[in-house]
Amino acid sequence: MDFMSSLAANIKLFKQRLVDKERELLADMACFQGEARVSGEAEVRDYNDDATSSQGASESLQEDSLASQTLTQVHDALLRIEDSTPMASARPAAARLTPLA
Repeated sequence: MDFMSSLAANIKLFKQRLVDKERELLADMACFQGEARVSGEAEVRDYNDDATSSQGASESLQEDSLASQTLTQVHDALLRIEDSTPMASARPAAARLTPLA
């Protein structure tokens, strides 16, 4: 296999990993948003219940924010692949997303 076909295969594999990660992040974000909504639903409870519910909603929203930031990085990397931007400029994004196994 020559260098160009090897590079194309690597790009195709990387793109598929990014698409898979995008799908995973979108599903996670939907769950986090649902958890935050459920935490705020009205029910009979006391101050401790309110504090616990508030903490749960806060954690879900923080996780959603992190997933959203990662999703932005995934979208940026996919755009660079589509625009055929040299992979050297995409390397920082690839390093951050390496643990996608």
